[in-house]
Amino acid sequence: MGERITMQTPEAIKKFYHSANWKRCRGLVIHKYHGRCKDCGKAGHEVHHIIPLTEQNVNNPYISLGLDNLELLCQDCHNAKRSDNNQVRSDLMFDSDGNLIPKTAHPPSENENQRD
Repeated sequence: MGERITMQTPEAIKKFYHSANWKRCRGLVIHKYHGRCKDCGKAGHEVHHIIPLTEQNVNNPYISLGLDNLELLCQDCHNAKRSDNNQVRSDLMFDSDGNLIPKTAHPPSENENQRD
């Protein structure tokens, strides 16, 4: 398989995502949406910033922590929203850690990773 390509998250944003304020806010968003993706209703795991978080706005609480700028999405809907922003090339996607990786025809499932 080819080399994994990733786009590193800036340090200021990494620090934000490890903050107590973000963890508390993330919990509120999950509760607000009852753990369900806002778009399709599947289990939601991604708290999505509608106005994307950048190094320039990470310290603006209306963008980084504002409940009006946050929604709960499943991984598929989150990837679709991020690619709709034209921030991501069509041959790339985000993994569960938020890293940019190449799209694959059939991503391996957890069960395939455990095979001999």
